[in-house]
This record gives sequence, structure tokens and C-alpha cells, in this order.
Amino acid sequence: SNLQCPEPGAGFLRIFTGLLVDSQATGSLVPDACLGTLAIEHGLIIISTDADFARLPALKWRNPLAG
Repeated sequence: SNLQCPEPGAGFLRIFTGLLVDSQATGSLVPDACLGTLAIEHGLIIISTDADFARLPALKWRNPLAG
């Protein structure tokens, strides 16, 4: 299986804080920023139809339904 469960590392708080500030995250964007931070920290890509991920700078995000 290729399942990965990334855990916060040494840079998590710095990256997370930066994403929150840069995106002016509130409400449902806060957990998206948390997931985005894990992806950034571990060099992963988020695959989701949730367009809010586009608001997070430096995050690699793809919508699987987009052409």
C-alpha cells in the first residue's frame, strides 16, 4: 500500500503560522491549512476537489476533476 500518514515535524509551526497569515485563514480554511502544512513539510501533493486549497501559497494541490 502507498498510504502515508505524515506527522508534524520540526518546521510545522513555522509553516502553519505562515499559511494562516498569508491566506488570512478563518473557519474551515484552518484545518485545510493544517493539512496543507503537512503536505508542504513532507513534499506531498493534496488531491482534492476543495478549491480552498488554492488559497494556500506554496501548496501543491490538484483537483482530480479539473481538465
